[in-house]
Amino acid sequence: MLQLATSPGTLARDTAAAAPHTAAAPHPHVHYKSLKILARSPRYFPPLNFGVVESDIYRSGHPQSANYCFLESLNLRTIVYVGDKTNDWEYYRWIKDQDGLQFIHIPLTLKPDTNSFSPLEYNQLSYLIDVVTCPSNRPILIHSNKGRHRVGVLVALLRKQVHGWLFAAIYDEYGKYANHNHGKDSSELQLIEFF
Repeated sequence: MLQLATSPGTLARDTAAAAPHTAAAPHPHVHYKSLKILARSPRYFPPLNFGVVESDIYRSGHPQSANYCFLESLNLRTIVYVGDKTNDWEYYRWIKDQDGLQFIHIPLTLKPDTNSFSPLEYNQLSYLIDVVTCPSNRPILIHSNKGRHRVGVLVALLRKQVHGWLFAAIYDEYGKYANHNHGKDSSELQLIEFF
């Protein structure tokens, strides 16, 4: 029986016991130790629905305090928040404590029951595309409350206008983050198609 070992000598010894005709003799100065698994909790927790859009562009749901170490490891220059929460004081204090971090809050209020974006929504989304595609704002995190619909619309527009993706691929990615909530997202995808 092959056992896990911490050194090649131990592995060779255990293999030799199981099949003596195929194993090499262990080195005489190798000390044998058992495998120790350290019980450490992970230090980095990405936010809900975290994903990489492209190099230095990330998307997610609203970060919580457990996500701050992870976000710090990204060396973000800009955070764009398109959700509607305004009372997460701990989050705003964390942002303020980050040297050189730019915070942009544009609460998108998409109305998926209409057939087109309102002029305000169109202007907001056009501005956000400009912010996200500007190299001086990167690395950048785009987030909403759950990282599904509002961020999904913005990322879908980036995929369409900047990356040149086919609509089928855009729809597939959007659905993965929106948990294929076709009741809400089908009308949003129609808006994206005609943007």
